[in-house]
Amino acid sequence: MDTSIAIWNVRGIGDREKRSRFKRLIRRYNPKIVGLVETKLSNCDDRIIGSLYSRREFEWVAKNAVRSSGGIAVFWDKLFYTKLSSSEGNHFIVVELFEICSSKVWHFVVVYGPQERIDKLAFLSELQNYCSQQSGPICIADEFNMVRNHDDYQGSRRSSELMFEFNSFIDNNGLLELPLGGSRFTWSHGVNRDSRSRIDRVLISQEFDVYYSDRTLTALERVESVHNLLVLKWGQDRRIKRPWRFQNMWLEDERFYENMNSWMGERLQGNGGMFLLAKRLLLIKAKLKVWNKEVFGSMDVKIGGIITEN
Repeated sequence: MDTSIAIWNVRGIGDREKRSRFKRLIRRYNPKIVGLVETKLSNCDDRIIGSLYSRREFEWVAKNAVRSSGGIAVFWDKLFYTKLSSSEGNHFIVVELFEICSSKVWHFVVVYGPQERIDKLAFLSELQNYCSQQSGPICIADEFNMVRNHDDYQGSRRSSELMFEFNSFIDNNGLLELPLGGSRFTWSHGVNRDSRSRIDRVLISQEFDVYYSDRTLTALERVESVHNLLVLKWGQDRRIKRPWRFQNMWLEDERFYENMNSWMGERLQGNGGMFLLAKRLLLIKAKLKVWNKEVFGSMDVKIGGIITEN
């Protein structure tokens, strides 16, 4: 399944007109998951998320801003992902997501790093505690508010000590940083953008690297924010995809009925009959593809072999 994630420091979304403009921009890239930081919202609800996200069925979690400072929001399409759990730290939100079509489970961590040095060290320590207690695929994204080396900034001084601590956190947890396309920097300031840095990034665990090996990370527009919009994509298959079809030969195999009874009986999470029906059909479709390949193999190869023999 192809997936895209929009990651952005929006510098406040309290204004309705600004949210409307953001919605048009987000719709252009049609992400299945969105992570926003510095929302500056003291309270979040379905109305606000709906004013940002064009998909009809969505779930969301949010960390409220404190005195109009900070704030994180994460939302996603319910037809493709289901939340298994969520939690938050002082400067991040964690969402455990279940990918419906593949049954894969992974953790999405959206961070908004603090400004002060002592708070940055506490932030890294809290992230370290989280990572040490987790196993499996993890994606940590958005604004860390730290750079890794002197090539990550221009026009402002950065602490070499913090660079060392940040790199140590990445190395100690076996994380990989995704290469960024589209721009060298993700933040700029000033009339001529003479102060620039790469403080927004995406880190993944080695398990996530195995899950989604074909991903790309691109810096896009810098609109109404001093930060670039980042889009993470994977599963972009450029081959022509054949339409999925039900195979009559399945009805000749008794295991088909046993599997269907088992799959129809699986417990799903979510609200609304139509949503659960769509979710179950996507899940059964994915399972049938796997079962068909295991039991019957590639029919194209078999037909090709018969033609060659004749």
